[in-house]
Amino acid sequence: MDTTTNIVMNISHQMEHAINVTDRSVALIGCPNSVNDIALDKTYRLLILYATVCLCIFGSILVILWTILNSRVSSNYKNKHHSRVNIFILNLIVADVLVILLAVAPQIIWEYSDRQWAAGDFMCRVFKFMQTFSMTASNYMLVVIAIDRHQAVRSPLKESFSVSKMVL
Repeated sequence: MDTTTNIVMNISHQMEHAINVTDRSVALIGCPNSVNDIALDKTYRLLILYATVCLCIFGSILVILWTILNSRVSSNYKNKHHSRVNIFILNLIVADVLVILLAVAPQIIWEYSDRQWAAGDFMCRVFKFMQTFSMTASNYMLVVIAIDRHQAVRSPLKESFSVSKMVL
């Protein structure tokens, strides 16, 4: 029994020593122990989130305008390829706007509340699910576009998958 107690005490002492050394080295380097220790850090996070929202909205508007202009040109030539790509791109825009609405905007709200969650466990799970869902949907749209372009290059004469099936 004494041997086990000595081993546990020795391990515990070594762990405390390692933690103290880490705390001292972090203090020497000047790194904070927590993300919330520096007031400017919040400002930088908010600026990055706002810049992301602005760039996404501006980029989405530009891509929608390009798609509208491109669809007018392709309707004159009756080129089915352009309309297929335009549908994929419009779905990608929708997925990216979902990222802004369901992931970035709630993150901004959370930053303003000093990262203190007051909405309960259920809303926390819903919040994290929506963040993950929106980002995954955006990534999967990129994968669908890549698969479609791969199929178009690899076997251009073969009938393609339905756009709506691929989007779903």
